[in-house]
Amino acid sequence: MISSFKELTRQQESRAGGKGRTLARLFRAGYRVPDGFIIQPTAFAGDDLAPEAWARAQTQLARRDAGDARDRLVLAPAVLRTPR
Repeated sequence: MISSFKELTRQQESRAGGKGRTLARLFRAGYRVPDGFIIQPTAFAGDDLAPEAWARAQTQLARRDAGDARDRLVLAPAVLRTPR
């Protein structure tokens, strides 16, 4: 559903998308890649994040924001809506 770069398994890589998969592989190989996470298609209920996925995304963002500002990954703008 939602995996950090460290948590993403080989079996999940096919659903992670090209950028997410590559960043996770680089991170696990020890390259200096800012810690991040991947929201997989299974995290969605229709067009919205499922409530459990929204909670995990908030946890991942809080953990990331608590880290060193130099390690933050700049992401392209995206709209995340609170589940209904």
